[in-house]
Amino acid sequence: MNPTLSLLRVSALSLALLSSSVVAADTGAGASAGAAQATAISGRYTSAATDAEKKVRQKSVDVTVKEFPANVQPIAADKLDVKTHIPSWIEIKQAGGKVTFHFEGRQPEVCPLSGSAKGKDPEGNDATFEARASGDTLVQTITTEEGKRVNTIKVQPDGSLKLSVELSSIKFKTPIRYTLSFAKGK
Repeated sequence: MNPTLSLLRVSALSLALLSSSVVAADTGAGASAGAAQATAISGRYTSAATDAEKKVRQKSVDVTVKEFPANVQPIAADKLDVKTHIPSWIEIKQAGGKVTFHFEGRQPEVCPLSGSAKGKDPEGNDATFEARASGDTLVQTITTEEGKRVNTIKVQPDGSLKLSVELSSIKFKTPIRYTLSFAKGK
Protein backbone atom coordinates (compact mmCIF):
# COMPACT_ATOMS: atom_id res chain seq x y z
CA MET A 1 0.00 0.00 0.00
CA ASN A 2 1.17 3.53 -0.75
CA PRO A 3 2.65 5.03 2.50
CA THR A 4 0.84 8.34 1.94
CA LEU A 5 -2.53 6.62 1.59
CA SER A 6 -1.74 4.55 4.66
CA LEU A 7 -0.99 7.73 6.64
CA LEU A 8 -4.21 9.36 5.45
CA ARG A 9 -6.16 6.35 6.76
CA VAL A 10 -4.23 6.48 10.04
CA SER A 11 -4.75 10.25 10.19
CA ALA A 12 -8.49 9.82 9.79
CA LEU A 13 -8.44 7.30 12.62
CA SER A 14 -6.30 9.64 14.70
CA LEU A 15 -8.75 12.46 14.11
CA ALA A 16 -11.60 10.26 15.25
CA LEU A 17 -9.85 8.86 18.30
CA LEU A 18 -8.17 12.02 19.42
CA SER A 19 -11.00 14.46 18.96
CA SER A 20 -13.65 12.17 20.43
CA SER A 21 -16.19 14.94 19.96
CA VAL A 22 -19.36 12.93 19.97
CA VAL A 23 -22.45 12.66 22.05
CA ALA A 24 -23.30 9.10 23.10
CA ALA A 25 -26.72 7.87 24.07
CA ASP A 26 -27.38 6.23 27.44
CA THR A 27 -27.93 2.48 27.30
CA GLY A 28 -28.77 2.32 30.98
CA ALA A 29 -26.43 -0.63 31.60
CA GLY A 30 -25.31 -0.31 35.19
CA ALA A 31 -25.87 3.45 35.29
CA SER A 32 -27.44 3.57 38.74
CA ALA A 33 -24.69 1.46 40.34
CA GLY A 34 -21.99 3.77 38.98
CA ALA A 35 -23.86 6.84 40.12
CA ALA A 36 -24.12 5.49 43.65
CA GLN A 37 -20.33 4.88 43.86
CA ALA A 38 -19.23 8.12 42.24
CA THR A 39 -17.64 10.95 44.12
CA ALA A 40 -19.15 14.01 42.52
CA ILE A 41 -16.34 15.13 40.25
CA SER A 42 -18.12 18.12 38.89
CA GLY A 43 -17.44 21.65 37.79
CA ARG A 44 -15.28 23.73 35.51
CA TYR A 45 -11.50 23.42 35.66
CA THR A 46 -8.89 25.60 33.95
CA SER A 47 -5.60 24.41 32.54
CA ALA A 48 -2.69 24.58 34.96
CA ALA A 49 -0.41 22.40 32.83
CA THR A 50 3.22 22.78 33.82
CA ASP A 51 6.06 23.14 31.34
CA ALA A 52 7.21 19.63 32.30
CA GLU A 53 3.73 18.19 31.55
CA LYS A 54 3.67 19.97 28.18
CA LYS A 55 7.11 18.54 27.32
CA VAL A 56 6.00 14.99 28.19
CA ARG A 57 2.92 15.40 25.93
CA GLN A 58 5.06 16.66 23.05
CA LYS A 59 7.68 13.92 23.49
CA SER A 60 4.98 11.24 23.48
CA VAL A 61 3.55 12.63 20.23
CA ASP A 62 7.05 12.84 18.72
CA VAL A 63 7.82 9.19 19.57
CA THR A 64 4.62 8.06 17.83
CA VAL A 65 5.21 10.30 14.80
CA LYS A 66 8.65 8.74 14.26
CA GLU A 67 6.95 5.40 13.66
CA PHE A 68 5.50 6.75 10.40
CA PRO A 69 7.44 6.84 7.11
CA ALA A 70 9.63 9.96 6.92
CA ASN A 71 7.67 11.47 4.03
CA VAL A 72 4.44 11.57 6.07
CA GLN A 73 5.83 12.44 9.50
CA PRO A 74 5.11 16.19 9.12
CA ILE A 75 1.46 15.47 8.34
CA ALA A 76 1.16 13.04 11.25
CA ALA A 77 2.86 15.53 13.59
CA ASP A 78 0.50 18.34 12.62
CA LYS A 79 -2.61 16.19 13.05
CA LEU A 80 -1.49 14.70 16.37
CA ASP A 81 -0.42 18.10 17.74
CA VAL A 82 -3.87 19.47 16.97
CA LYS A 83 -5.65 16.46 18.44
CA THR A 84 -3.59 16.40 21.63
CA HIS A 85 -4.02 20.15 22.07
CA ILE A 86 -4.19 21.12 25.73
CA PRO A 87 -7.67 22.55 26.35
CA SER A 88 -7.78 25.81 28.31
CA TRP A 89 -10.69 24.37 30.32
CA ILE A 90 -12.72 21.23 30.93
CA GLU A 91 -16.15 20.92 32.45
CA ILE A 92 -17.58 17.80 34.06
CA LYS A 93 -21.18 17.24 35.13
CA GLN A 94 -22.68 14.16 36.75
CA ALA A 95 -26.42 13.70 36.96
CA GLY A 96 -29.00 10.96 36.47
CA GLY A 97 -26.47 8.15 36.10
CA LYS A 98 -24.63 9.99 33.32
CA VAL A 99 -21.49 12.05 33.12
CA THR A 100 -20.90 14.84 30.62
CA PHE A 101 -17.33 15.65 29.60
CA HIS A 102 -16.89 18.99 27.87
CA PHE A 103 -13.40 19.95 26.69
CA GLU A 104 -12.78 23.43 25.29
CA GLY A 105 -13.15 23.36 21.50
CA ARG A 106 -15.19 20.12 21.37
CA GLN A 107 -18.80 19.11 21.67
CA PRO A 108 -19.93 17.78 25.08
CA GLU A 109 -19.57 13.99 25.39
CA VAL A 110 -22.29 12.23 27.40
CA CYS A 111 -21.66 8.73 28.78
CA PRO A 112 -23.58 6.50 31.19
CA LEU A 113 -21.68 5.78 34.41
CA SER A 114 -20.57 2.14 34.71
CA GLY A 115 -22.16 1.24 31.41
CA SER A 116 -21.61 1.75 27.72
CA ALA A 117 -23.22 3.51 24.82
CA LYS A 118 -22.85 3.07 21.07
CA GLY A 119 -22.40 6.04 18.80
CA LYS A 120 -20.43 7.44 15.91
CA ASP A 121 -17.07 9.16 16.05
CA PRO A 122 -16.52 12.36 14.03
CA GLU A 123 -15.50 10.31 10.98
CA GLY A 124 -18.74 8.31 11.13
CA ASN A 125 -17.11 5.14 12.47
CA ASP A 126 -18.87 3.00 15.06
CA ALA A 127 -17.61 3.67 18.58
CA THR A 128 -18.35 2.56 22.13
CA PHE A 129 -18.34 5.13 24.93
CA GLU A 130 -17.88 4.18 28.56
CA ALA A 131 -17.43 6.01 31.86
CA ARG A 132 -16.86 4.70 35.33
CA ALA A 133 -16.33 6.38 38.65
CA SER A 134 -14.64 5.09 41.75
CA GLY A 135 -13.83 7.32 44.70
CA ASP A 136 -11.81 10.29 43.48
CA THR A 137 -11.32 8.94 39.93
CA LEU A 138 -13.44 9.18 36.80
CA VAL A 139 -12.46 7.23 33.66
CA GLN A 140 -13.81 7.89 30.15
CA THR A 141 -13.06 5.34 27.39
CA ILE A 142 -13.82 5.76 23.69
CA THR A 143 -13.19 2.65 21.58
CA THR A 144 -13.33 2.06 17.81
CA GLU A 145 -12.33 -1.06 15.91
CA GLU A 146 -8.88 0.46 15.34
CA GLY A 147 -8.06 2.04 18.68
CA LYS A 148 -8.93 3.56 22.00
CA ARG A 149 -8.70 6.80 23.98
CA VAL A 150 -8.76 6.64 27.79
CA ASN A 151 -9.10 9.84 29.84
CA THR A 152 -8.48 9.24 33.55
CA ILE A 153 -9.46 12.16 35.75
CA LYS A 154 -8.33 12.12 39.35
CA VAL A 155 -9.22 14.70 42.01
CA GLN A 156 -6.22 15.95 43.97
CA PRO A 157 -6.34 16.80 47.72
CA ASP A 158 -6.52 20.54 46.92
CA GLY A 159 -9.56 20.06 44.61
CA SER A 160 -7.59 20.34 41.38
CA LEU A 161 -7.60 17.59 38.74
CA LYS A 162 -5.00 15.47 36.98
CA LEU A 163 -6.09 14.36 33.51
CA SER A 164 -4.12 11.37 32.22
CA VAL A 165 -4.61 10.57 28.54
CA GLU A 166 -3.71 7.36 26.72
CA LEU A 167 -4.27 7.00 22.98
CA SER A 168 -3.64 3.66 21.33
CA SER A 169 -4.23 2.32 17.86
CA ILE A 170 -3.47 -0.74 15.80
CA LYS A 171 -1.57 1.75 13.61
CA PHE A 172 0.73 2.90 16.47
CA LYS A 173 3.33 0.72 18.14
CA THR A 174 3.70 3.18 21.01
CA PRO A 175 0.60 4.67 22.68
CA ILE A 176 0.57 8.41 23.28
CA ARG A 177 0.51 9.03 27.05
CA TYR A 178 0.59 12.23 29.06
CA THR A 179 -0.87 13.86 32.18
CA LEU A 180 -2.10 17.44 32.58
CA SER A 181 -3.04 19.53 35.61
CA PHE A 182 -6.28 21.53 35.89
CA ALA A 183 -7.19 23.98 38.64
CA LYS A 184 -10.74 24.33 39.97
CA GLY A 185 -12.33 27.14 37.99
CA LYS A 186 -15.08 29.63 38.70
